[in-house]
Amino acid sequence: MAECPGVFKLSETRDGGLARIRVPGGLLTSAQLTTVADLARDRGNGLIDLTHRANLQVRGLGTEGSPKFCDALQHVGLLAADPVADRLRNILASPLAGLDSDEIIDVRPCVAALDQALQSDPGLGGLSPKFSFVFDGGGVGRVGALSHDVGFLAETTSEGVRLRLSLAGRPTAAMIAPADASALAVALAKTAIHLSSDDAARMSTALANHSVAEVLDHARRQQTDIDISHQDPTPRPIVLEPVLGPVCDARNVDIAYGLGIPLGRLTDATARALAALAENFGDGLVRLAPWQAVFITGLPTQAVDAVRSEAHALGLLTEPEDIAIRVSACSGSTGCMRTECDTKADGSAVLAALRRIDAANRAPMTIHLSGCARGCAHPDASRLLLLGRPDGGYDAFRDARPSSSATSDPFADRIRPDRVADFVIEFANG
Repeated sequence: MAECPGVFKLSETRDGGLARIRVPGGLLTSAQLTTVADLARDRGNGLIDLTHRANLQVRGLGTEGSPKFCDALQHVGLLAADPVADRLRNILASPLAGLDSDEIIDVRPCVAALDQALQSDPGLGGLSPKFSFVFDGGGVGRVGALSHDVGFLAETTSEGVRLRLSLAGRPTAAMIAPADASALAVALAKTAIHLSSDDAARMSTALANHSVAEVLDHARRQQTDIDISHQDPTPRPIVLEPVLGPVCDARNVDIAYGLGIPLGRLTDATARALAALAENFGDGLVRLAPWQAVFITGLPTQAVDAVRSEAHALGLLTEPEDIAIRVSACSGSTGCMRTECDTKADGSAVLAALRRIDAANRAPMTIHLSGCARGCAHPDASRLLLLGRPDGGYDAFRDARPSSSATSDPFADRIRPDRVADFVIEFANG
């Protein structure tokens, strides 16, 4: 089984132990975020990463872990009691679920039901901690476009609202009622365990290498009461578009404000300040988005300018068109032992350089700096992929995933770190 960090089991990195705090559905209270910030300051190196799965990672911890660290997270409801179950709670959902006026369905009940099922079903002990679930309720921020093992995509049909099943990132013709989603998700997870070989890198391979009919047949032998209808999916793919700035809620009363986290990294002080913004101006909730952003929700209209001003002073991205939200970088050589590229520093140089160009009339462009082909911080395709080399430089690929770079040739290679920012500007200018 592939290893994956958690809280009970830390990963050893160049800057110490790494704890991944899973946040099913991405929903945090201000008190929970404050607790994470305090733990990062008191037990780590003060750095917190927001992952592409809308989870949090605390860096610089002692590699043996700490019972007090776990106790503090359990006290605020951020950790399951069972260490095995906690690492399975990889549930990504639309960050504006329940607030988005354009959504088809609020998927939060589905998330809560699946989270409970994953913690209570002893038959999931063999599931890989990399196995992931996605609930896409429609509307803005289509998280169903991101890589996943089992996904549910909301659609309006002649039968009412149904969820289209997606396996290994590919939509199928299978449609189910939202109430059946958690049961089918668990049945499919058990199917993946059954079909996987012991040496499989990811269990999604097992789902992808068998027909949908075979996978569903095995799952329905465990959950016989699930009604599955069939309707061919539209050929138009789902596309994720990052959302920043103020968004009116479904009642057109309050505001949710999306704030970008440059390169997905927070200090403990900034995380604490975000929690204070949510508490002082909003409803005390912080929602994590998988595009390096958080949403402060429940803001009255008159509070928007104050939140924008305070967030800007914190160095956060406050404007919808800010191109920096489309630039990502892995932890790099300061945190990872697999690379010699300081991707965070090089990524910061890229952000500074992009401020100098006029992006108003340009097509959106995603840029990812990955220290190696694992693509931990951003496994999906980027318009420009800068892949780390053993000498600390980069090779450049167009429209590529880190994992696919081994089978393709770069269009530019041996880019020195001091040339990365200029290279990106040249690429952006065509």
